[in-house]
Amino acid sequence: MRNIRPPLPFCGHKGHWGAELTEIARKLPKNCTVFDVFGGSGICAHYIKQARPDLDVVWNDFDNYRARLRNADKTERLRIHFLETLGRPVPKGEIHTPLPPERRQFVFDTIKQQLADFGFVDHQTVSRWFYLYSMKTYKLVSSTGKLYNRLPVVPLRLDACAGWLRDVLPCSVTFSGIDTPFKLPSGTVRPRDFIPSQNALFVFDPPYLGTACNDYGNQEALKVLRSICECCEHLPFLLFGDASISFWYELIFKGRLVRRYEKTINNTGMNHQKRSDVLFACLPGEG
Repeated sequence: MRNIRPPLPFCGHKGHWGAELTEIARKLPKNCTVFDVFGGSGICAHYIKQARPDLDVVWNDFDNYRARLRNADKTERLRIHFLETLGRPVPKGEIHTPLPPERRQFVFDTIKQQLADFGFVDHQTVSRWFYLYSMKTYKLVSSTGKLYNRLPVVPLRLDACAGWLRDVLPCSVTFSGIDTPFKLPSGTVRPRDFIPSQNALFVFDPPYLGTACNDYGNQEALKVLRSICECCEHLPFLLFGDASISFWYELIFKGRLVRRYEKTINNTGMNHQKRSDVLFACLPGEG
């Protein structure tokens, strides 16, 4: 299974778990409903739907990734405009130097004009064009901080943006446990509704601190974890996490039959160190 990337950048996406997600999807029973609870870029929903097109796959778009996809053409025009004015970036491997003050101000002014004209800027994509470290998302509307020309010379994949997750069921809801109402075309369903049948799979990739969703800040971290634990106690699930804290996750499984997958990931952040990610899986009929 070839790992893929979402058409627009998303920090922490699970594109490298393609083989495992495909393997898991093929084991799911007929008529199983899959919920990608913290949907992000929808990469988990994509892999599962590609492997099992017969299943209903729900993508909870709480980061408003759909708005970024809808406005990808505007983001592409912005990239072209910056590239024509600022020029191509330095070749890979060479030292980046900060933009001079007048060009830095040009970046801020252009983004402010984009907001005024269209009411939207894809900050997560644009910030990667001008900051060295992609683990953070900045709103480029202030005149402080160093900027660098890291503009991509390859166009955005507008066709991929238009077709991304076309066959999944999108919704947008703040997850709060087994009584969370997922509003779907067929009606509202809650995780609690699946406790008797167990014919559902809830995919949990808990949000990072840099998430665009204001509903999940630092003060909400324990509340979100408690809601996840509530579902993992009663329902089939996939749960992603960092190996360094996986011990705490294992405490919530309470003797359920859980498969553990682990892999080493090259960290593209500031220190470029490797990290170990884990995926816990308790599938319908197994736990």
